[in-house]
Amino acid sequence: MPVDKQTISEIGIFDSLATTQTPGTVVTLVSTNTIPTNIGMVRVTAGGAVTGIILTPGVRAGQFVEITHEGAAASTLTMAAAGTSNVAAGATCVLSGLANHLFKWNSVTALWYQTGPAAN
Repeated sequence: MPVDKQTISEIGIFDSLATTQTPGTVVTLVSTNTIPTNIGMVRVTAGGAVTGIILTPGVRAGQFVEITHEGAAASTLTMAAAGTSNVAAGATCVLSGLANHLFKWNSVTALWYQTGPAAN
């Protein structure tokens, strides 16, 4: 039985927060920068490997954010510690370039969890 858009939007898959991208906007990151999570897809790049990256806290349980790292594969983004970055894996979370990285917000732990391996 097909699922209608209203049912899907109730669980946050197709609503505007989870599917909106700012066209043409690529955020160039340096160490300790913050990646906004108020849109569903964020385009980022970096001139080299950077550390101490932070994701802004989610606004509701189950929220998704997709980070598209358009920089070179070696230009990795390493998150800050969990208490600072809002990412469960903290500094062990390293995002490679030329890949998409999907995170889901857990409102109980107040942390983002990476939902699988990077996709490119």
